Amino acid sequence: MSHPTHPLQALWLDPFRALRPQDQSALTDLGMAVHIVRTLDELQEPIRAGTADLVVVGLGQDCDLLHAVKDLIDACPA
Repeated sequence: MSHPTHPLQALWLDPFRALRPQDQSALTDLGMAVHIVRTLDELQEPIRAGTADLVVVGLGQDCDLLHAVKDLIDACPA
């Protein structure tokens, strides 16, 4: 499988479970650089800077966190 020259920048926000080392290794093998963020505030800076290619959001029992992340992304300048 061909990987991009620069890995995709993935932000991991999951307050319900930690990213397991074997999962991080698998994502790295797929060409992703995973950065763990613990709060919406930590997520905001790379999204506003345009340095994130994708965001992984842990949902827990509802979609409140997903809606908050979407609102944050929608509020960023294009």
